[in-house]
Amino acid sequence: MPGGAAACSPRPRLPALGAALLASLLVAAREGPQRGRCPQPAVPPGTVLSAAGANVTLTCPRALQSNGSVWWQPEGRVPGWASGRRELRDTSLVLPAVRPEDSGRYGCRAGGRLLHTVHLLVDEPPEPPRVSCSRRSHQKDILCEWQPRARPSPSTRAVLWVKRAPGANATEQRCRFFPRAHRFVCRIPMPPVDDDKLLHVSVCVSNGAGSAASADRLFSANSVLKPDPPVNLTVDPVEAAPQQLRLSWTYPPSWDASFYQLRFQVRYRAEPSGAYAQVDGLKDTSLVIRDALRGARHWVQVRAREEFDLGEWSEWSREAVGSPWADPREQEAITAWDEGLYGAGGSLLPELLGSADAEDVNTPEPAPDGPSAVSLYTLLAAGGSLLLGAVLFTGIVLRYRRRWRKEPRGRGKPGTEALPAEPPPSPSSPLSDVPLLLPLASPGPYDVANMDYFFTPRAW
Repeated sequence: MPGGAAACSPRPRLPALGAALLASLLVAAREGPQRGRCPQPAVPPGTVLSAAGANVTLTCPRALQSNGSVWWQPEGRVPGWASGRRELRDTSLVLPAVRPEDSGRYGCRAGGRLLHTVHLLVDEPPEPPRVSCSRRSHQKDILCEWQPRARPSPSTRAVLWVKRAPGANATEQRCRFFPRAHRFVCRIPMPPVDDDKLLHVSVCVSNGAGSAASADRLFSANSVLKPDPPVNLTVDPVEAAPQQLRLSWTYPPSWDASFYQLRFQVRYRAEPSGAYAQVDGLKDTSLVIRDALRGARHWVQVRAREEFDLGEWSEWSREAVGSPWADPREQEAITAWDEGLYGAGGSLLPELLGSADAEDVNTPEPAPDGPSAVSLYTLLAAGGSLLLGAVLFTGIVLRYRRRWRKEPRGRGKPGTEALPAEPPPSPSSPLSDVPLLLPLASPGPYDVANMDYFFTPRAW
């Protein structure tokens, strides 16, 4: 039958480990460690419980049996009493808008003897804690912590309950409040052999006004593994590489690198930018960045995680700052230029200023937003262009000056008489009458390629 065949077919079986894990989760969900462990505290006899900000009236039952006047006095130091925040109505004491520091024991007296005492407790029920647990390394204990929104009262107590196996009894761990960090911290001792075992954890917080429990948490020691951030991060330039930076860091002291390794993640950004570049999958404690921005400062951070991706990433390390390598010749040229213009003291030379500006020589200029150094190659190019322009201008002036001096010989100016030209020597003249050196002919168009024309002095 089809139905019989279906009934006889084998069912898929879960692996033994998966079935055991599922069973432990179901049992742990039914058996919370805090069940019956976080009761509402009972108010002791003779105690008046009040919330902060309320008006409280304390009565003296035996005042009617006294013939004398009744007065109230705290049994100990109460800060609110010294400030005068009280009022006596018949035999009752009225405290307006009580505060936690008004808590204490008050007594009513008549005729020099004590008639009655009342303990006043000003407190708020604690808020349910939101607990987070982590482990710094495989050799460390597990720490569970949380931060309350308001500062807890001195009577607040916190207890962490841990159940290590289904059906086992829960163990109690006291939690401690650290005022500077404003957080509660609980410690769970954890042997290394129990890294994969599930823990069932809950926290109970109580004070005189009430109690509150956290939600149950199920986790293993490996799942909450979270290393501390790497330390000793340095950023150094690479010689003759203006776009490279060499990074190095070390393992956190809480991590034993002899047995367990970490892998790292690096992020960096140039100073003008807020966007990070990121490098993943690093196993070494060093890295060379090859796309750094020339001449800019860079901010670098690194974080770590267990090498087999157990647990979570650590927090980012502190930022380290560094700049790529810069050519020292450019720096020397810039320094020489600044010293020639401003002097060794960094102020503008007085001879370059007028008398009216001499008083403002040492007035500092606002710092520029970015790098303002002038490149050496820019200075050389500008100087060469100026020199070439000066040479060309000098040549043009000399050429047209000669033409201006020549014009009176040919035509003469209006109102003047030109001199007769000297006749050439006759061919029949004896050889002795011909001068050995003939006078130079008047030059025609000048050859600019002949540089002697510009630099050889001539008699005009």
